[in-house]
Amino acid sequence: MNSVQRWEWGKLYNQTLRDNGDFITEYAGQSMREDFGECFMKYMHEATVLREHDMVRYTFIDKVYKELSQ
Repeated sequence: MNSVQRWEWGKLYNQTLRDNGDFITEYAGQSMREDFGECFMKYMHEATVLREHDMVRYTFIDKVYKELSQ
């Protein structure tokens, strides 16, 4: 991710901490990097699980992944 995308992901991570701490896995709550890693793993292997759990994170990763795949 570029610096703007990392900043945006950080906002998502911090908002989740403030709201409810409902991360995709318990480990994802350790840091914004682990959050992204866990969400990306779900995106690659169980996209439906991520999409149903957190559409915002799913959409963010989908956009980043498609940009990098071009």
